[in-house]
Amino acid sequence: MDDGRPPDPASGPAPQPFAPAEPAEPAGPADLGAPADTADDPEPVDVEPIAPRRRSRAVVAIVGILVVALVLFAIVGGRILTTGSETSGSTTPRLAVTDAAGALHTADRRGTKLADYPLKGVDFGFPTWSPDGTRIAVTGTRDGSAAVYVVDTTQAGATPRAVYDNADVPPFYLYWSPDSRQVAFLAQEPDKIALDVVPADGSAKAKVVREGAPLYWDWSGSDHMVAHIGVSGAGSFLGELSLDGTSSEQESLNGGLFRSPAVSHDGAYRAYVTSGADASSVVTVEAADRSRRETAKVFGMAAVSFDPTGTTLAYLAAQQPLANDPGFPLGPLKAIDPTSGQTRTLLDGQVLAFFWSPDGRTIAALTLKSGGNDAADVSDARLASVRTEPAALAYVPLTLSFVDVASGSVRAHRAVAITSQFVNQILPYFDQYARSHRVWAPDSSAVALPGFGDGNDQLFIIPADGSEPVAVKGAVSGFWSP
Repeated sequence: MDDGRPPDPASGPAPQPFAPAEPAEPAGPADLGAPADTADDPEPVDVEPIAPRRRSRAVVAIVGILVVALVLFAIVGGRILTTGSETSGSTTPRLAVTDAAGALHTADRRGTKLADYPLKGVDFGFPTWSPDGTRIAVTGTRDGSAAVYVVDTTQAGATPRAVYDNADVPPFYLYWSPDSRQVAFLAQEPDKIALDVVPADGSAKAKVVREGAPLYWDWSGSDHMVAHIGVSGAGSFLGELSLDGTSSEQESLNGGLFRSPAVSHDGAYRAYVTSGADASSVVTVEAADRSRRETAKVFGMAAVSFDPTGTTLAYLAAQQPLANDPGFPLGPLKAIDPTSGQTRTLLDGQVLAFFWSPDGRTIAALTLKSGGNDAADVSDARLASVRTEPAALAYVPLTLSFVDVASGSVRAHRAVAITSQFVNQILPYFDQYARSHRVWAPDSSAVALPGFGDGNDQLFIIPADGSEPVAVKGAVSGFWSP
């Protein structure tokens, strides 16, 4: 992936705690825990080009693309209090969470019954579960040096084990292979990014698959991946790779403005974006053997992701030329059928990110709030978060919508104030993180997102039916087991 350091947050009003409020149309961070009335959802409207605007009090922004830098994990004070022990070998849906001190834990779906996985002196980053649900991989830093750790969650209190540790080439993003035997990760070399693969049991050293920047991928089986490397010129690549870095692709693809390619769950289809003849780009969904292909014209940066249970491709991008390109996907959320080419709108407006539920029936979408001085504005192709007191904490006002994929109707929506850490480190690359880090509960009942609660950053389980969020005590970040 590619990533630039976010700008200093602009000054603005402090958000109120994530707590129940009177039902109302979402109006800002103060309504974070308030369910919204979905009976009178607005009719879809045509997307207008983004025009330059004056900054409002709550200026928002996501990190600009095409800048190579190390992802930093900014976490502030506090600690989780353990209230229970996890059962060995449990198949109950769980969360892998980190607290404000960077310690790693697991929690049940009620936000309680936590198990500790301690490692003294290590601050952990974003944890990700193996597809078989038995292990967690996570980056961790100690004395300025970063490593990849794996912990066996079938043993409560097990010590995380380093499977890769290189102070000169630090890792910053992890993605399990489908067979749960390997962890692929990105590491920051002096002048480029390396894509490495290491056995999850630490039985062998990590091997470099490819190098370049930016770098994104999706697995197409446990020994192949579809990768998007670079932007143009020498070293750029779009296509399938073996883990030894070789490719059998015969036709060169001209990658457009997008990040991660996508592969359907059965491997039958893949999706990517190529450059158009003008200022446009082309979202392409094709059979793996290239026997058929469907396309859709878009503008600016795009993001693509398949239904976890089928072949429908959801994509996010502007639908007409932009007067002020923000440098990240922003526009209506659409879906395309790879067999018929039929395209339909799922959610109109300024959608910023989306996440498929595991059952493929619902998409959780985050949309920029609009209108008023406390709105989120696009400015200078960056997204800066809202400054609050204390200055170390910052939140971004967005709208979270749960969209029924079959009908395109919004089942529930609410105003949310997402933490600066999530906005600046996850949202710019949500399409890549959606492959590896699960925002949705495995039963598709709720999402887990970090927001403002009890005066601090706090992780919340937010039900898709519009009922009230539940706080995960002490957690500031977390992701679901499969």
